[in-house]
Order: sequence, then structure tokens, then C-alpha cells
Amino acid sequence: MVTPNISTAPPTTDDLRALVQEYWERQFRVGVQDLGLPHTREFTEEVQRLAEVWDWKWTVTCQLCDRSLNQLNLAYLGYHHWQYEPDVGTSLCQFCHDFLHGGDESDQASQQDWRAKKLGLRDFRDLAVIRLALRDREVHDFDIPEDDPAYARRLRTRYNVPLSVDRIVTLVSEVQHDNAVQEVIRDHGSSPTVPDHNIHPV
Repeated sequence: MVTPNISTAPPTTDDLRALVQEYWERQFRVGVQDLGLPHTREFTEEVQRLAEVWDWKWTVTCQLCDRSLNQLNLAYLGYHHWQYEPDVGTSLCQFCHDFLHGGDESDQASQQDWRAKKLGLRDFRDLAVIRLALRDREVHDFDIPEDDPAYARRLRTRYNVPLSVDRIVTLVSEVQHDNAVQEVIRDHGSSPTVPDHNIHPV
């Protein structure tokens, strides 16, 4: 018996490789979870080993600055929390993570939260999303305007941002152009230079 609309041909090796690779790339974007806790360090080495065994043309790379662990001289990616209970976040290199938090070395979320509320924003996530968009647009070439909901959906999906598309559009296309917001971003952790992409501080 043949079921309609179901392929009878088995998947090719390339199809299976693409499927597995896509799965692990997604896991790294959102953080590999175990009992609700994100892990990146523990899985980086294993996934790199699997990539070599399975002959993937892929390496663990920060999705925000597009630099590999070798280029960054890091052993693993870090994890940026958008929220803590439950854990929601995205895997980034230490440099991009620090940039999203305004360059604060300790108590990062609290410092960002205080600055955001002082500006009339909701919390640290608002400032982090603005920083995320600035960095994302520096590194990746876009034809999509910053006020286009398609760009907000891209940020939401790629970086696992738990804010609505409308809120992201407002932050990225309006709030970031406020003078006080620009001053906070400039004074607290400007974007690091990425020579590989000819990127200079915001």
C-alpha cells in the first residue's frame, strides 16, 4: 500500500547530513538544554568531533559576529540569557555577549536593567535587543529595512529573542535613534572591532 504524499525514496546521505547539521546548529543557537539549564561548553568539543567524523563543512561559530572558535581563540561559546526562569537565551562568543550587556564585567543584567529603566524602557532586554540589532546589521549585509517586521522576525528566530515582533520593530527602528539611548550605548560598551569583517566600533 502506498500512502499519498509520502516519498517512498529513502533520504540521501546528503539529506541526512543536512538534517543533522541543521539540528545541531539550532541547538547551539538556543543553547543545548538539560533539565532546563543551557550548556554550550560541554557540547562544543563533542559536536566539533562529530563534524570531523561526518565530514561537515562546519565549525562552531558565533552567530552574531560570524567568527569561529579558532578565530576567537576561545574553547567554547558563552550563553546570553534573555530570561532566567525558564532559561531562554542564545549562544554567543564572549565578546558579543559582553557587548549585549554593555561591557559590564560583573552584575551585567542588573546594570543593564538599571540603565534601561532610567531611559524609560522595560528592562535589560530592551537595551540588549537594540545592541543586538546594531551588531547584527554591522556584520551581516541586509536589504531588509530595520523597521520591516521581517527583520524583527529574523532577530527573534536567529537569536531566540522572547519579545514580540512589534516590540522588536519599535526598539530597532525608533527607540535606538533616541539621543539618550545612543549615549548609553556609546558610553557603556561600544561594539568591538572585528577586522575579519572590516567592522569598527558603533
